[in-house]
Amino acid sequence: MISDSYVPQLTWWCDGHTIQTDMRVLNLGAFDAILGYDWPASHSPMTCHWHNKTMEFLHHEQLVQLQGITPPTQGVQSLSASQLLKWHKGNDIWACVLIFKDKEDQLSSTRLEI
Repeated sequence: MISDSYVPQLTWWCDGHTIQTDMRVLNLGAFDAILGYDWPASHSPMTCHWHNKTMEFLHHEQLVQLQGITPPTQGVQSLSASQLLKWHKGNDIWACVLIFKDKEDQLSSTRLEI
């Protein structure tokens, strides 16, 4: 792939952390970005737990833990308004369902488009 476009210190957001990285622009289709070897090397030492899909490193003297995509959990978990807003700002939501109890004490659901 050839890239003739470069964005120095692009600010991006992942798992609640704001990070700046020099990026080249490529037509990647479904991917927002691909981090090459130079990115984790610049954050060494780094701890990776491949089974749990996590990586930890220091960024501006703060410990950062990034969590990869994991299989869906069984059941429904509550979500705070602040967490929902954080995910919305980070463009991490593609669909949302609001579940509540109706008057007959049965579960109902409403799909929210964000």
